Amino acid sequence: MKKKEVLELEHGLYIFHWKSGGTSTAAVGSTRDGARWMAPTNRVSGSSSSRGEWKGVKSAVKII
Repeated sequence: MKKKEVLELEHGLYIFHWKSGGTSTAAVGSTRDGARWMAPTNRVSGSSSSRGEWKGVKSAVKII
């Protein structure tokens, strides 16, 4: 995803579609300085706000 797309995501739960294939259920939030973080539920490491991680997301669909 591009930076603009990431910043437009509301806090909440999403289905991430990865560019490499597959999907993840993920939580999206933000830090005090406004940077977005993600926490896919099927990951073994902690949440991430690194640009490299977001580049791997093809699309995000909000779960209502």
